[in-house]
Amino acid sequence: MEDFLYYLVTFSLVFVGYIFVQIFMDRPDTSESKQLQANLPPLLGRTYWLLAMFSSSVGPAMRRLLPLSSILDIEKQLKMGNLHVEVNYILTAQVVYSLLLMVLGFFGAAFLLASPGLAAFAALLGALLGWIMPTMLISSLASTRQKQILKALPFAIDLLASAMRSGLDFTAAVNYYVTQEGHRNVLAQEFGLMMRDMQLGKTRIEALESMIDRIQSDDFTSFASAVIHGTEIGAAISQTIKVQGEEMRRRRFARAEEQAGKAPGKMLFPMAIFIMPAFFLMLAVPLYTQFVSSRF
Repeated sequence: MEDFLYYLVTFSLVFVGYIFVQIFMDRPDTSESKQLQANLPPLLGRTYWLLAMFSSSVGPAMRRLLPLSSILDIEKQLKMGNLHVEVNYILTAQVVYSLLLMVLGFFGAAFLLASPGLAAFAALLGALLGWIMPTMLISSLASTRQKQILKALPFAIDLLASAMRSGLDFTAAVNYYVTQEGHRNVLAQEFGLMMRDMQLGKTRIEALESMIDRIQSDDFTSFASAVIHGTEIGAAISQTIKVQGEEMRRRRFARAEEQAGKAPGKMLFPMAIFIMPAFFLMLAVPLYTQFVSSRF
């Protein structure tokens, strides 16, 4: 039994050490893989080669084990984050990170704390952390991207409306916005993808529907749906965009009011943890010193 544990520890340390050395080594990558890695969060990008190596075998197996709702949720987050990787890649990341952190947690706690119970707990904690880490990373990236789009949307609508009042049609106004903003914000990049889709043969409605599917934001869906409806019935899109711009500003103001209303509730926890103990300490120390001095 002792020999088995010795070999297991030796193999685990060598394997984990090799993996971490390989993660931080510069590897020859193709232009496609470099582009994929650049869009991924740093941790997922660094381990791209490792995860891609196992994704063809681990990914399909995990698809059969996990519920369909989990798979669809990961696909949604990948679209929202504009990450051009397959779901199998994220599923493989969950398995690989769980195994690595489980091994590190177990042997780290076993050597440092010399307690089998704490080692087992550290292994379970490491496995759980490794399982949720990839989905947390892509969810955070998707949420940040959506916030950037919502922040840029009111200005974009106003600029499109101004350009159309100057005599441009919707496509030319979008092209003007993309030219002016370039790569400075995410929404301009999405409109650039829409223009590319139209150049490849998609209609305006199809390109906007693809954009809705990528962004998946209620505010943008409302704006794009109004433009699609105006295009279908032949209405003046400039007036539709103007109305949508006013609606976006009202929604933005309402969200700001809602966040301001939630601020006092969010302040209760840090006040209870950091401020109230110090306040009670300031009151208790003088009373305690008076009590001690009165006894003597």
